[in-house]
Amino acid sequence: MTNDHAIPGGSASSAAATPATAHHSSVPDSRVPRIPTHAEARANPEILRRFNAAVVEEFESNGGRVGGPFADSHVLLLTMTGAKSGRRRRTPLEYFTVDGRMYIVGTRGGAPQHPAWVHNLRVNSAVRVEVGTQAYDVVADEITGDEREAIWAKMIERCPRIGTYPKPERVIPVFEPAKGVTPAVIRASPPVLIRGSPPVLIRGSPRCLNSRLAAVHPGVRCATA
Repeated sequence: MTNDHAIPGGSASSAAATPATAHHSSVPDSRVPRIPTHAEARANPEILRRFNAAVVEEFESNGGRVGGPFADSHVLLLTMTGAKSGRRRRTPLEYFTVDGRMYIVGTRGGAPQHPAWVHNLRVNSAVRVEVGTQAYDVVADEITGDEREAIWAKMIERCPRIGTYPKPERVIPVFEPAKGVTPAVIRASPPVLIRGSPPVLIRGSPRCLNSRLAAVHPGVRCATA
């Protein structure tokens, strides 16, 4: 988990999950250690690597359930493409379910920098999500503006712990791994021409287009979203 107080980018979720995504039953004799702090992981990255490995192992051995510090939380495994290396990377994250939709957030325990997975998703939003015993390919859409503010407020309300993190100057990123919006859907979508210098051709559903529009022309939104 890309060190988010140490769990990578997610903040713990005491938010009520829908039955389809609730996987937080207790794991007897959990071997997951306590969550390392951001300072500990920064001083010795190996601590975080061992911690994440323990979470992944327990997830895989217990049908997507993780105990220890996450006995009352929801954990998923996110496989993405490294922004610089181009290699596939897999990291455990806590997730929230708000109004029946799943979100992951880049709190990193209130650290001043985004967790690495945020940069990866902004470069390549096609990811694989493992929840419980299910796995599927989706597009992780970054939520911005008023919608992000509303979702973030609900997360803090349902999980007061994240409200106790240090308040960094950066905006905490919120992503929705949108099930049903797959890379294949994006490839099959009609292309949209964004006029500029030079013109840019992009594809995607109206919702996913907004992520791509923001990357090309900050502040521009898809009119049909």
